[in-house]
Amino acid sequence: MTAKHPTWLQWARAVAADPLSPSRIDPQMIGAMTGQDMRVMSAIAACWQVYANADNAGRRGAIVAIYALLPALQPRSRFIARELIPWAMDWSFRDTVCSEIEKLDRHASIEGGCDGWSAG
Repeated sequence: MTAKHPTWLQWARAVAADPLSPSRIDPQMIGAMTGQDMRVMSAIAACWQVYANADNAGRRGAIVAIYALLPALQPRSRFIARELIPWAMDWSFRDTVCSEIEKLDRHASIEGGCDGWSAG
């Protein structure tokens, strides 16, 4: 029997608590998320799983869906969507995949494009 994959929230809490993790998530950031943020982040996490396991059309659909969902997050929570990429894939995909969303609109709902996905 294989181990069950952790939910995005379990994973985010674990990497936030790990001082060696490359993630920029910290426990206070997760605690500041609203109910709407949590539901939107769950949808975005599902999109990352689709992206990780899809053909080109599926990956494109996942990127378009994430782009559409980002405005529903509080601006201070949007970077967590980027930090969830490794939950579904690998840390090395974090910057690469982000640039695909930025290509949809240089003035995307994430101010500053991928650079706007920072915790600051």
